[in-house]
Amino acid sequence: MENLVIPNYKDYVGKTVLDWQVVDCAELPTVYAIVLNRNDSEKLFYIRRSIIKGSVLNLNEDVYELWYKNFEDSLLLSSADIIDTNVVISKMVQLIQKYSSYE
Repeated sequence: MENLVIPNYKDYVGKTVLDWQVVDCAELPTVYAIVLNRNDSEKLFYIRRSIIKGSVLNLNEDVYELWYKNFEDSLLLSSADIIDTNVVISKMVQLIQKYSSYE
């Protein structure tokens, strides 16, 4: 199975997601890791590198998973979404806001 390649993954470093700062990104064998930091707190997101076949989920296209490690939740991203940092950041915002009352 072919792994996802995001050539611009380092572009996340320095970006702001709500009041969190992206402090690191790493390309690992099975995921891209995106680390957010605020004061002494940390949030961790993974973009899984393996494709999820759209036909398995009754979708028209294959997708990738953006996984919010802190709360074990995820959203799906299309191939076009995955290379657009603004779209990925907006999905991170959705997940952070979804769980903000639990922190």
